[in-house]
Amino acid sequence: MSYIRKYVAKFNSLMLYVAGVAIVLCMLLIVGNAIMRLFTSPFTGTPEVAGWLTAIAISFVLGYTQSQKGHVYIDIAFEKFPPMIQRVVNVFGYTVSLVFFLIVTYQLLDYSQSMKNNGTLSQTMDVAIYPFIFMVALGFIGLAVQLVVDILDNVSSRNTDGGAPEKKEVKL
Repeated sequence: MSYIRKYVAKFNSLMLYVAGVAIVLCMLLIVGNAIMRLFTSPFTGTPEVAGWLTAIAISFVLGYTQSQKGHVYIDIAFEKFPPMIQRVVNVFGYTVSLVFFLIVTYQLLDYSQSMKNNGTLSQTMDVAIYPFIFMVALGFIGLAVQLVVDILDNVSSRNTDGGAPEKKEVKL
């Protein structure tokens, strides 16, 4: 189990790094576009590219955020339950989330493929958009595999208090 956790952590850390690069590129694009407006016409397609970079950045951090337990988690009443019930509820919640995000991933991959088959291009820059949709699906795959790790952690009772798993440090 530890080798699976290690590879999933490395994958999600790589995705985190790519998301950081996408955010920096988005920032540079927007600032460069603002500066260009002072002297000449702005870059063509800035809103499109900024949107793509933002979509990649948001989807690529989902798995890492789940590994750090950074998503919203309300445990006011939940922490009063016995540890076994907490684990059962955690497994149920993670399983429902896993099924939902696998459906989202499948739909994104299907949509990406239909965009490729139709030859759909962006409105301003005439760039194929299916690779960006595929990358968003890849971000959801990172979340799904992290949810599998979380389910296995709860089933194997690694978390002795039963509640929300503690935040883990993942070295980049």
